[in-house]
Amino acid sequence: MSFDDQIMNDLIDTLSFKGRFSHYQELPPCVLKRLVDFDSNINYKPAQLPLDSSRYSWIISNLNMKNLNVIDLGANLGYFSVRLASESNANVYAYETLYEYAKSIGVFSKVCGLSNNLKVIQESINLENINELQIVDATLHLNVLHHAGIFFDQEKVTNIDDWYSYAVEHLRSFRTKSEIMVIQIGNMWNGKVLFDSQYSVDYICELLNQSNWDVDKIGLINNFNDFSYKTYSFSDIDLIPRIAIWRNPATGLVEYKENNVTIAELSSGNAQRPLFLCKRQRD
Repeated sequence: MSFDDQIMNDLIDTLSFKGRFSHYQELPPCVLKRLVDFDSNINYKPAQLPLDSSRYSWIISNLNMKNLNVIDLGANLGYFSVRLASESNANVYAYETLYEYAKSIGVFSKVCGLSNNLKVIQESINLENINELQIVDATLHLNVLHHAGIFFDQEKVTNIDDWYSYAVEHLRSFRTKSEIMVIQIGNMWNGKVLFDSQYSVDYICELLNQSNWDVDKIGLINNFNDFSYKTYSFSDIDLIPRIAIWRNPATGLVEYKENNVTIAELSSGNAQRPLFLCKRQRD
């Protein structure tokens, strides 16, 4: 079997996997290009709103990632890891708990020729092993922390009341690993509400401050047609719209409301989650 045939078989295998977070991310451009090169008829469609390319664009427009050393925590299929390694020549450590998804990142790394600057680690990051992580320039911490107690550190977060103090300790620990962090946090924990998503900007800014991180930039989707983000400085926090969401039982869609006016109807509430670019506070 040729190298290309083996890669194609690996791609078919990894993209056909079905799991809770499968089809969660878009495919990185270099993977899509190789699928075209292979004249493949693989029909992969993300199951979530197509937010990855918009999030990636926001990140690189607010932080020069070229040649940086980066941790991608909870990398899933590796959309951000692969793009940073292939397009910014970043040296990326992709941490992914689930075997099938870590395997996918490894396949994508081969497909895109990234073995020199993309390392895949199939491992859960708990409080005890944060100290063992590499010291890097930046950490991507996207949609991971609200899963504490469910997929990692189950003994430390046994109920929803444990989550906030755990989150503070977790985020403080990451200050020893990088000066910069890009973070996004969901507001649900095991089916229960951690905080009112309408005021997620206020809640997460306070959480980050308590954890000794300074918020520099905040990204919020302001165009629900192309899911592009608008950037706000922390000093402009009062100008950020507080968008409410609720799922309409009649339509099954999530309605996004600003000042009680519906501005979008989508399949999920994920487009409401802000992005935060943070810098660690000086001791």
